[in-house]
Amino acid sequence: MIYPEHEKLAAISDQSQTVGEFLDFSGYVLAEWGDENSSGTPNPHRLYPIYNIERILAEYFHIDLNKIEQEKRQMLEDIRNENI
Repeated sequence: MIYPEHEKLAAISDQSQTVGEFLDFSGYVLAEWGDENSSGTPNPHRLYPIYNIERILAEYFHIDLNKIEQEKRQMLEDIRNENI
């Protein structure tokens, strides 16, 4: 079985790791405008910190995290089927 999204991820892993380490090292906090507040209402006049750097890196490198999760589940299924 081929896992195309994981292949894309492997191809950019060095770059992604470098960018992620830089963001951690820099001490800066990434933020975006208008995320939902605790009441669930978007506030477009406020910056909200981004704690999920993985999501930002995935967007930048065009990695679909939903496909990654699906492929992980398929990998587990494939391993289970091999061991039967």
